[in-house]
Amino acid sequence: MDPSYPEMLDKLRALRESADPKDRSWYTSFVFFQAKETAESLAEVEQRTGMPVPPELKVLLLDVGGFCFPMHVAGFALTFHTHAPYPRPFGGLADLLHARWVWKETRDPENFPEDDIARPNANFVCFALCDLDDDSAEHYFYDRNGNFGVLHYDQNYRDRKAVDYLYELCKGVNSRPPMTLEEVLAKPLRDCLYVEENDENDDSA
Repeated sequence: MDPSYPEMLDKLRALRESADPKDRSWYTSFVFFQAKETAESLAEVEQRTGMPVPPELKVLLLDVGGFCFPMHVAGFALTFHTHAPYPRPFGGLADLLHARWVWKETRDPENFPEDDIARPNANFVCFALCDLDDDSAEHYFYDRNGNFGVLHYDQNYRDRKAVDYLYELCKGVNSRPPMTLEEVLAKPLRDCLYVEENDENDDSA
């Protein structure tokens, strides 16, 4: 039976409490925790992005803090702080696409003009990212109404539905049904926290 979302959050808390920052080989090879957010630091995020942090995400960041599983390329990272290979903190969706994929320079300016950089930054805040392979990742975001969503981005544009969704977000619109934080985070957390068990299940298949 798959672990529940509360069980996964409990495991994250336990990992934070048991991790020894002096043991860098273990600490960074499995999961790296950042300092827990504070009311002041989240207020700075809200001021910088112009949008309130949704209550359930705020609770997670205050309780567990930001973290990164350094697997695959950049792994799975949930944070508002700078984390390699990103040159700036997570924030506006277009800024994160550029930091991860140099999107502003590689986009087709005919299909994605300058206005299409401003709109996703003004309407969607990216707070987490999970790499799928060298060319694609899932980007987790929220809007000013506190609704969550997931953008699949492939720098080779192989997924037509994903490209159409990016076009839509670049118009400042999100017609997909809003997601809860649990719906957004359950799968990447399960894949990262229980990677050894998943590998064993794959071997037995």
